[in-house]
Amino acid sequence: MDSNELVRRIAAARCLPEMEARAILNMMFQSIFAAAKDGEEISILGFGKFSVKSRPRDAEGQWIVSEPVVIHFTPYWPDTLPPALVPKLPAPGGPGGLSPAATR
Repeated sequence: MDSNELVRRIAAARCLPEMEARAILNMMFQSIFAAAKDGEEISILGFGKFSVKSRPRDAEGQWIVSEPVVIHFTPYWPDTLPPALVPKLPAPGGPGGLSPAATR
């Protein structure tokens, strides 16, 4: 999935023009980048967290610019979230589901 697909999904889910959805997505990324630039850890519940791993310094305290700055991402998977935050899946045979007898 790329940013264009994210824009289409946001627009469809919220009944917004794609231009407005793109502005929302861009604003979100700008906020994440600004926080990362300030050295903050960004945590998005149900998704993951971003943190900046800065460049090492040499003996004189100067940045070693040949080393890249890395934005580290740690995903949150549903099995690591508190149960209250994990969406419930419909039980088999429940609304919209097939009962075990119907699949035979």
